Amino acid sequence: MKKFVLAAIVGASLIATAGASPNIFRAELESPVAERTRVVASSVVWLCEGNTCLAQKDTRTVSVRQCRALAEEVGRIVSFGGAERQLTAEQVAECNQRAGV
Repeated sequence: MKKFVLAAIVGASLIATAGASPNIFRAELESPVAERTRVVASSVVWLCEGNTCLAQKDTRTVSVRQCRALAEEVGRIVSFGGAERQLTAEQVAECNQRAGV
């Protein structure tokens, strides 16, 4: 129960600051996750709900490798990035191809 409450607090915090922090990353998924999910991909904790996954990272760098790691866990990604930089459509396609989704 404590883990669920902690995840809910962290999730609410991420959602509340998603537009304000350059270190909040967002991935839009092609298909929604079945239920609210915590995913660890490439040492980053993502909170996914519906077609959206959010993570707070220590860096502002966005890469195909990070996208691929998440896609391997949750499926095809439609868009991926942070407030300052998004992967291009070609990079997202590469991400999905490398993930095999």
